[in-house]
Amino acid sequence: MVAVVLIISAASVITAVVYSGALTGGKTSTICSGSGCITPVTTTETVTTTTSAPPSTVFSTTTMTSTDTVTVTTTTTETVVNQSGNGSAMRLGFWLQESDVMQHYSPVSFFNAMFLTPPYPSSLEVMIFAIPQDETNGNGCSASTPYVSASISYWGQVAHMADAYPSIRLVYEIAFDPTDGGQGTYGLSCFNTIVQSFAQYPSVYGIGVEGEFTRPASNLTSTEVQAAMGDVNSAGKVFINYYVPETIIPSGGYDIYHTNFPGGDAGGYDQVGTLSQADPHTVGIDSGYYASFNFPGTVTCPIGASAMNSTTAGWNQCVVSTELKTAVSFIPSSARQFLELDGGFDANGYFTGVSGQSTNQLWDNPMLRSWICNDPNYALNFLLSV
Repeated sequence: MVAVVLIISAASVITAVVYSGALTGGKTSTICSGSGCITPVTTTETVTTTTSAPPSTVFSTTTMTSTDTVTVTTTTTETVVNQSGNGSAMRLGFWLQESDVMQHYSPVSFFNAMFLTPPYPSSLEVMIFAIPQDETNGNGCSASTPYVSASISYWGQVAHMADAYPSIRLVYEIAFDPTDGGQGTYGLSCFNTIVQSFAQYPSVYGIGVEGEFTRPASNLTSTEVQAAMGDVNSAGKVFINYYVPETIIPSGGYDIYHTNFPGGDAGGYDQVGTLSQADPHTVGIDSGYYASFNFPGTVTCPIGASAMNSTTAGWNQCVVSTELKTAVSFIPSSARQFLELDGGFDANGYFTGVSGQSTNQLWDNPMLRSWICNDPNYALNFLLSV
């Protein structure tokens, strides 16, 4: 019989402590309270182990008889580190369009709210629309044109801060104009300008093509995608795309698969089964629809195959639990290195976000973030930012 006593000091009431790994090394922890996760800094704790057994099982040599009992008590101090308990490389984060963030948050306030508050996400997928915005306004396209320079500055500052946290991986996906084979002012040359500006940041793990608003997307060919991959690889980054047809992604290129679940698009609603989809290039999934929905949503667990509609669409604890459970059980696990939640907006109005400011952006919503933090599948399987 082994008795283990754990003594942990914390500033708030702890309602769940999740451990994995042996007591003798590699132990990890995620600590959550009723109001969310306690900041998961390195924690020291005392572990007292008392073992009672016949002496022959305690010492290799002894003069005692086998009917005697020896009690050995040892006290060790161990360090709790904040990493995934099962060796998983899974990262949870949020999918965002850059303009909504840039218009309402400074780089510092965004970074602190996104990564340094519960549930301490360790990834972020950002759609960068600077090239088509400069094109729409006839600005030309270079590191000094208004929209491109603003994007490079803002997301460069976010990456600079993220570099201090080795677990964080950023994925930036860039829209451009391929109408002339990608060689014009608003094509691959400007795409590469943005790519190379992020080469200096280790936290920028992946860069790729934002295919949904690369305009017109129907003109995007394997030639442009191959050239874009060359630019990204030359910057030392992994080529990860959004909404690019998997048939034109070269070998060595990847995508983060998209589903609108639990939202909808033009009256259609992606169902829960789409959480289990992938293609041969998939390294993750982004889930949700970038629109306003009633929050919380009303769907209940278990979520039926055709449960999502205009009444039930939206985020709630059941949806979050289903997202995490599906990602954790996905085979192959390499296709779920990233789980990016597209929270969208609260149709009911504004709330005070974890950022401390009034917002309707659900990535900043304390309730949504607490559902993630307190879900056991998150605690056991996902890397934290800090």
